[in-house]
Amino acid sequence: MKQIYNRLGFTLIELLVVIVILGILSTISVGTFRSYFAKARDSERVSTVQNIAMMMKVDSGGAGDCSVYNYTGFESDGTIPCPSTALEDLLSENDYKMPGSKNGLSYYYGVNIGATDGDNEFFIVIGAEEEVPQNGKQIATSGNYIFVDGTTEGIDMMTKGSAAGGCDWDADNHAPGCGAEWQVFPISDDGTLGTAVPAV
Repeated sequence: MKQIYNRLGFTLIELLVVIVILGILSTISVGTFRSYFAKARDSERVSTVQNIAMMMKVDSGGAGDCSVYNYTGFESDGTIPCPSTALEDLLSENDYKMPGSKNGLSYYYGVNIGATDGDNEFFIVIGAEEEVPQNGKQIATSGNYIFVDGTTEGIDMMTKGSAAGGCDWDADNHAPGCGAEWQVFPISDDGTLGTAVPAV
């Protein structure tokens, strides 16, 4: 009597087909998820820029001296001390923690420090991973998008470009520079200000 054996397992061809299909699906999924994560990080950046700008506006409200929007401790020429709250102290007083830098994009604080009320202007800015305009606060520079908030004059300075005496950014949004009267500082993850970026 002829004995019939049941075939167990898969052939090599079947396994290869499954592996190829899984590879294609995983490639598509990784690209999609990467975009989702980038959008989530950009949403966090928008919120951070707006929160810091709001804290500065509220904290400086009513001040009529060189401390308005000034969280550096110095005048624009870097020689005249000015009583002011350090940025990390302002964040601490508001119980706010800076999100860490992600994908090489850092936050920057730009300020035009004057001696009287109304001369002081500022902006807070960071680059974006997704080149999709959001919330009306994005502007295109060097083919990239930047989230910016602050005073009207500060935002105007940020968006003019160096040809008009404003700020100039490289393709990676890493090296901002402004007119001589402006100072631009990278903001560390703990809220401290780094070395001022040289003026253009």
